[in-house]
Amino acid sequence: MSHPLQQFFAQVPLFSKLNGDELNELLRAIKPSQLKEGEFLCREGDPSNAAYVIQSGTLDVFLERKDVSVPLAQLGANDVLGEIALLDGQPRTAHVRAMSDVTLFEIDRTEFDFLRRNLHPAAYKVIREIAITLCERVRQSNSIIRQTVSERDQIESGQTVDDTQETLSSEDGDSVSDEGEKGVLSRLAFWRNK
Repeated sequence: MSHPLQQFFAQVPLFSKLNGDELNELLRAIKPSQLKEGEFLCREGDPSNAAYVIQSGTLDVFLERKDVSVPLAQLGANDVLGEIALLDGQPRTAHVRAMSDVTLFEIDRTEFDFLRRNLHPAAYKVIREIAITLCERVRQSNSIIRQTVSERDQIESGQTVDDTQETLSSEDGDSVSDEGEKGVLSRLAFWRNK
């Protein structure tokens, strides 16, 4: 594992379970890319033809609704985005813009599909890690939905959020009242700043 690219990808959680040979298989599907500050990596609705791993810099993930920008996340070094594109190729679900100059690696979906179709273990290990990540996100989302519905029901019944603050805390200890103004998405750990 002396190659710098292997060392970098071995530190990224999505790829950390791949051995040296498997990382080499995956590296065939990867090409370097750069963005200047203010450039868009993608816009909501764009085709999904790649996933990305950030080497340096910061990306802003957001939605635009009725002339309002809704921030979802800020991603930096070692973060992965667009990994679901490797599975389904559906259109992008958010805008992603560089907040600084960004160096990243693009994992081409066509090349990744080649690895999968040819039964390379690297592809299947990455798919498994994506599935585990998605399961965690669904569980977090369901937890937040339950908390939000409970909060709404308690407000409708006349209780205040302060009365139920302890029972409506998120997994990392932030209270609902502290996060309420930011919206439900800010309570999801995978959309929070890291």
